[in-house]
Amino acid sequence: MDDREYTWLNEGFQRAETVWREGKHRIALDVYIDLLIRMVSEYGGGPLLQRMEAAHLVVIDRCADLAFLFGYGGPSDDLLMCYASLTADAGNISAASYATLKRTQYALAEGRIEHAEQLLRSMCDQVGTVEWGAATQQTLMQWEATAFPSIKDTGHRTLLLSRLLLCTGRLQMCRGNFAAAIAILSRGLAYTGVNVPDIAHRAEIPMRLFIAQSHLECGELGIAENQLVELMPAVQDGSRDPGAWVRCVELRAKIRMLQGEYGEGMRLHREALDHCSAAGFEHAVNQAMLTRAYMRILLNQAFEAREELSELEHRAENMGDGASAAHARILMNLARKRVSSSVQGVSVYRAWQGKHTFTGAAGDSGNEVENDTNLPAIHRSPSFLSLFEQHVLHVHQLVDGGGVAGARQYVDTMHEMFGESDSRLIAAHLVMLDGICRYISVSTLPPSDRSLMFVEPTHLFNDAAVEFERMGIKPMVWEATRLRAECMLRMEHDEAGYRDIMREADVLVHELAESLPPEDRAIYMVNKWTDEEKQLALAIDKLMQLHADRGCAPWFKRPMLRWKEMRAIHEVMCRIEGHRPRVVHDRTGSEAVAHQTSFARRLMGCSPRRTVVAFLVLPDRVFVVLSGWMQLRFGVNPVTRSQIREAVRQWHRLIHDDVKQRTRAFHFDRRRGEDSHPRRNTDQERDTLALELAQALQLDHIVERFPRWVVRLTILPDDCLHGFPFAAMRIGSCYLCERCAVSIAFEPYRGREVREWRALRHTRRKALVVGVSPAFDPLEGIDGELIVVKAAFAANRLHVESLENQSADKERVLEELARCSVAHLACHGRFRPDALGDTGLVLLSKDGGPVILSCLDLAARRFPELQHITLTACWSADSYVHPSRIIVSLADTFWRCGASSILGSLWPAADAPAHAIVERFYRYLRRYPCDLALQRVQRECFSGDLNRQSGMDCTNPFYWAGYQMYGSPRRLRPFRRGLISRNSKPLSV
Repeated sequence: MDDREYTWLNEGFQRAETVWREGKHRIALDVYIDLLIRMVSEYGGGPLLQRMEAAHLVVIDRCADLAFLFGYGGPSDDLLMCYASLTADAGNISAASYATLKRTQYALAEGRIEHAEQLLRSMCDQVGTVEWGAATQQTLMQWEATAFPSIKDTGHRTLLLSRLLLCTGRLQMCRGNFAAAIAILSRGLAYTGVNVPDIAHRAEIPMRLFIAQSHLECGELGIAENQLVELMPAVQDGSRDPGAWVRCVELRAKIRMLQGEYGEGMRLHREALDHCSAAGFEHAVNQAMLTRAYMRILLNQAFEAREELSELEHRAENMGDGASAAHARILMNLARKRVSSSVQGVSVYRAWQGKHTFTGAAGDSGNEVENDTNLPAIHRSPSFLSLFEQHVLHVHQLVDGGGVAGARQYVDTMHEMFGESDSRLIAAHLVMLDGICRYISVSTLPPSDRSLMFVEPTHLFNDAAVEFERMGIKPMVWEATRLRAECMLRMEHDEAGYRDIMREADVLVHELAESLPPEDRAIYMVNKWTDEEKQLALAIDKLMQLHADRGCAPWFKRPMLRWKEMRAIHEVMCRIEGHRPRVVHDRTGSEAVAHQTSFARRLMGCSPRRTVVAFLVLPDRVFVVLSGWMQLRFGVNPVTRSQIREAVRQWHRLIHDDVKQRTRAFHFDRRRGEDSHPRRNTDQERDTLALELAQALQLDHIVERFPRWVVRLTILPDDCLHGFPFAAMRIGSCYLCERCAVSIAFEPYRGREVREWRALRHTRRKALVVGVSPAFDPLEGIDGELIVVKAAFAANRLHVESLENQSADKERVLEELARCSVAHLACHGRFRPDALGDTGLVLLSKDGGPVILSCLDLAARRFPELQHITLTACWSADSYVHPSRIIVSLADTFWRCGASSILGSLWPAADAPAHAIVERFYRYLRRYPCDLALQRVQRECFSGDLNRQSGMDCTNPFYWAGYQMYGSPRRLRPFRRGLISRNSKPLSV
């Protein structure tokens, strides 16, 4: 080739290489593509294409590799096809073969296996024939002597052999023949070592990566990890070979996820995604986002995954990446099914025969049964293991939807597709799927026929657990162990063996959760069944069967069956109430004695004007128990714990976004001298979500069927429902607090409070008022609030002990709480979900520094005379949700320490209206019990009656719904009884 004639090629090549080395890969790709276009257009038949220069090969290499990362695969493949055709016509077999192999390599990277095989078949006259699936080092050496007979140049032949072995090894990986793939790729390394052309040496890193991936997908995680660690120094500089660096990090992340080190796996994957985003690798970003969404689904972050997948689908369609968009839609469907429930619904009232399906913002799940045994539109994948995992998810989708027969047939089809693979990992997964299908099939049989039939799935799960443990795949060991324990539980024998296996499963799942950050840990545990929850679920299943039998029985048998059902409900509630105090004691060290409620007290322990509604939020259902005067009913709704948590989270997000918007607009209007407020854009969305949450909990039908004399509602929440303001829940067109006074209880009946009530007849009339406004974060309205509180206490002839700022040190406050009957604490609050020792009230030390009066400080004390305490502090009623369904909060801790009733705030308490709210609350306490007094204050807030006294618009639920009454909402003895006029003057501030 005449350098003077083709100076543009050398200059362009040098410029592109310089930009490549600087890490400016998009600019380099543009230059490489321009060079390739000019090579195939201007010199289509010239001598340029008759010779195989190193510059040509580098241009082809860079174009193919970068085009895949940036998503320009189609145009790049067309150019390579054109280049291969022109060089073949020019008699340059080496260049044509090299371009075809690069096209094959790109097709394999996209998962287009059939197209890659077709390209390799087109080279049969040059390559010859060999049984790649049974390839060994000896057969490969014999074949190499006959490959590419027409190519005499040793360097060109070495280069083509390295690329051909890379492609064939990769093809065997896509077919699941990992032993053959490792043998082929290992042989290919012989053509990338010393004394080979530099362009041939470039294949070494991809070959080593694919060897490590083959070991990974085969289940040899330790070998794969060691190989990737050895390879990291060679790819550490991601700017030189970004594709190899990203792939190496993604493989390490995959190993971490398989080993159960979820936190490290997500960190590594996030690192690769950030690198792709910063470099502008659009196609690589799409693939990384798909992988992250899949990981999120595995970690129960299905709602976050759906949001990301929706964004990815729109992004991929705009880019023309139809494959990524289709894959995103498949994963969105899987994420939706992941949070759906397969249980049947039971209404609290027989008059309501429908079953509600939660369709709010938290997700649209249903109980539709899928029996489609055909293969779904699975996204093509370059990884045999990833393709298998997509089919596994579809099996779980069929099982969760109730399509047991379809799942069984689908697993048989998977045996045909994947059973020939030599992967130990896939073989163990298939055994696991066989066990799951057998377990589900047996579970549908009558109890009398199925006890011994659980033996077979038990053995299958045991075999799978042993194999997974050998490979070090902890998540699957836990899954197999858990399912084995469930089989033993349903066989109803060997109780000791079941307990041992379940303890082993609990240890494993907590080890998996510990690998995650605290904010992700609770989400991961949201659908993980504990031993106690499994026992409760079985008891609820029996209760549902009893309920169904009663509905089908003759009329004369129904009263006796109704009585039997009520006794069964009582037994389930006793198990729920007995479990909670034990775990609270283990968690905080506080006194937590389980009070056994008798069946008679459960039926007659409530006033006819009060109804108690208790919730149990299990991973796949919500169990509701309604108890009142001589009635005891239950309901089951097919709403998952994930859906309930997401609904509560979205409600909080909507109300806080609305308040921030109002606050900004209010200050802006005041500066302009205007009184207008922005239109309430989120009110309807928030109210709709609250209404659907009430339907999901069956609370709307419960309240709508209340007799007119029932005006007080006590709720025993569970899980994240401790963080939802029930007063703001929508019942039809009104708030729940408009229909009845709402209080939150920790135990259903007041056995402890009734005993202490008699002991406190002659209690001392002393009140404690604490106000702390630190200089580093002052509370502007605290002075007015303290004046109002002191005046209210003095009007009831209570001796007031006031502690403010530095005088309110921790020990002094604890001492005074033990000696008073009523307390009011106004200060900052701090909530740390992962640190109970740092969760509590912010007091001051002698030098003015912050000191936390934490839950652990309170747990060791007793306040026997404390009848009521008000906490106008931020987060004073927020709760830490323990994975065992246990809630630990300031309100709960005060109650267990002896306080009969607690008024606290679920979120940051608004400083400005606090004085007006507490003034009205203490005024109404002179006539009403605590819950009714709070109800009247809340009514005045959302009706606007309190706006003038507070100096602001308090109608938004943010200002009044966060205040919740906990404990026993009875009338306070220290407050004097007297009539209250609605228009009476408030106490001066």
